[in-house]
Amino acid sequence: MVTPRLLKVLCLSLALWASATQAGSNTPLTPVVPTVDNGGSMMVVRVHVYDKLEDVRAAHRTFMQNRTPTISSQILAWSVQYTLEDGTWVCEILVVRPIMYGDVNWMYWGHELGHCVYGNWHLQEQEP
Repeated sequence: MVTPRLLKVLCLSLALWASATQAGSNTPLTPVVPTVDNGGSMMVVRVHVYDKLEDVRAAHRTFMQNRTPTISSQILAWSVQYTLEDGTWVCEILVVRPIMYGDVNWMYWGHELGHCVYGNWHLQEQEP
């Protein structure tokens, strides 16, 4: 019989395993080379939460109309940073709602928030 305590332990174990395996354990770590450093800065962070990945991708396509094209079909989460006319720094994040603590969608939340603070370090990964 599965008791509530055993269920909690199993869920925590699964969450830790998912975090470890989804964190890129087979991918070499790359240094974060910030394009900006907004640490300690005041900014507006708008988090758009969707129930399905397809909804995140559709929102991304809508947001990217008349902007630099990117491949919406490949994103798992997304963020963009910009400044309003009054000088307010804004970061918008598009993410899938996590279904439990430790699921891969939680990691994307933190990853995208990292972009709000440090800009786009993915540019470093694309250099030959």
